[in-house]
Amino acid sequence: MSPSPDGSRTDSTSRLGVVVIAHADPVQLARLLWSLAPLPTVVHCDRRTQPAVYSRMQEGAPGNVEFARRYATPWGSLASVRAELWAIREIIRRPGIRHVAVLSGSDYPTARAHELSGALREYEGRSLIYSFRLPYGPWGAHGGLDRFDRVHWRVGRRDVSLPIARPLPAGLAKAGSAVQKILSREHASRILRALDDRPEIMRHWRRVWLPDETLVASLLHGDDLVCDAQVDLVHESPWYVDWSAGGPSPKWLDLSDLPAIAHQRSERAARGGAPLLFVRKVGTRDSGPLLDFIDREWAGRSD
Repeated sequence: MSPSPDGSRTDSTSRLGVVVIAHADPVQLARLLWSLAPLPTVVHCDRRTQPAVYSRMQEGAPGNVEFARRYATPWGSLASVRAELWAIREIIRRPGIRHVAVLSGSDYPTARAHELSGALREYEGRSLIYSFRLPYGPWGAHGGLDRFDRVHWRVGRRDVSLPIARPLPAGLAKAGSAVQKILSREHASRILRALDDRPEIMRHWRRVWLPDETLVASLLHGDDLVCDAQVDLVHESPWYVDWSAGGPSPKWLDLSDLPAIAHQRSERAARGGAPLLFVRKVGTRDSGPLLDFIDREWAGRSD
């Protein structure tokens, strides 16, 4: 791992560590990373990203950021999960870390770094992840069970599968979740330990469709392998995401989305729900004015 060239330092007292999975838009990535400073942060960049783009990512990052060894992480592949888990392992080695947030390069915080960390104090030992046992209606006619009940091969972004039933590894549940999540240190450690001790789990997930939406959730919802899902998980995501357009990806957010974001933020605060800590999906092309408002009015960031 290589530290980013800058003078800022990691906050050794931080309770929150961050993993960022990125592949493009170095300008937006730099803005994200600076908004998270000085939280300990590990960035994984897809090995297929052009060298010039990767160099710009490194050059634009503050000194609290480390860049992980790069792996090719095609969309929907098990490799993307491996890269995420590798980065999580690095983060939870830091003393004092109580939670780890898993972000994409298209996410952005709605508060200052110390406020993100402080907001999680009341969730000690719990993970914040929108997750569910299958079947789940929005995942199609079979409620997502076909992700498990067929053997899948990914061809680009196309799914090729055969109706071959396989027993799930013992102790796991057929479950799904959002890709973005905040894991408690305890849950992250138990997930990694289970995967280290039981290599058959990863072997099984080679032929599960979209493992980044199912592997961690299936461990969390299993038979106390990691946690009691009813007690230890907060099933409301700390992200604002707009899926209203349909399709495989959420809407790119811009300033016109501010009223909906502000409403959800205040509504959660009023009822004592999970705090809205991040927005997704943002980028250099569309989201600058929205992020300017968040920085100025909510996070108090002037630069």
